[in-house]
Amino acid sequence: MARPNLFSFATSELSQDAFTAWLLAWADPSHREADGPLHLAGLILLGRLLDAAGVARPTEIQSVNVERQWRRIDVLAVVNDAVAILIENKTHTRNHSGQLGRYLGLARVRFQEPDWKVAPIYLKTGDQCGYEDVLHAGWRCFLRGDFLGVLREGQGLGVRSDIFLDFARHLQGMEDAVQAFQ
Repeated sequence: MARPNLFSFATSELSQDAFTAWLLAWADPSHREADGPLHLAGLILLGRLLDAAGVARPTEIQSVNVERQWRRIDVLAVVNDAVAILIENKTHTRNHSGQLGRYLGLARVRFQEPDWKVAPIYLKTGDQCGYEDVLHAGWRCFLRGDFLGVLREGQGLGVRSDIFLDFARHLQGMEDAVQAFQ
């Protein structure tokens, strides 16, 4: 019998927001000693999000501050008080009513270049036909396969958190179902 998975019950985008914010919070250097592998997994996610957005990774991570629902943006991670990672999280829904353009506009007013770099990420773990509207709005995609790569790497580093492992199993189950259908 399969073991119960938290994310089989917590299926909303809010649960994914919480997990994403939680893992990014582990990237802050103050958490390194509490759980080294989980800290490294948080750093991997942070780096991959920046890569996806085309924003250079800082040479050193001095601080990572994470907020949920800043100006309705699902997750905001502020790195070194110089980089703002905006995450619009979607599971089985799509962006709507111009939200991506509005959110990016709000962020660019608050986090003005050249002092700040803004990294807008559309994190999608469900399936969607196309992403042209996302790209047109200035956002970059981070999809289920990208997230699974981060989670697999974290597992390879020895992450043992039940929350982390349950989310990895949940996403892998989604991927397996899609692959079985194809």
